[in-house]
Amino acid sequence: VSRPAVELDGLRGEPIDVRAGEAFAASAFDCLIPADAGRLQLLLVDDGRESLVVEREVAKSPTSPPRVLVDASMIEVFDGGPKPYTTRAYPTPTSRWVIRLGRPAPLRAWHLE
Repeated sequence: VSRPAVELDGLRGEPIDVRAGEAFAASAFDCLIPADAGRLQLLLVDDGRESLVVEREVAKSPTSPPRVLVDASMIEVFDGGPKPYTTRAYPTPTSRWVIRLGRPAPLRAWHLE
């Protein structure tokens, strides 16, 4: 099972008020996804246009806590399954992120320092 390095928890800074379906600004963040979230979508919004960056199904019985890590253009999604998903996106200074979930659930997120 692949998990983020424990040391990443020490890089968490100020909490971010993140709500599913609402845009927020952060250049680097760590977001915990509820295990019952169902489908997870991460989008980048710029100039009113949405670009789908990641779409994953969160494992029904996660082997590790589902989590999204973004550091500038690098994105890692730990969906609770055995293998993480890594990709890149290229936000601009005016870009905003949106996390959508298949089922309503609270999110917890922090800026990464």
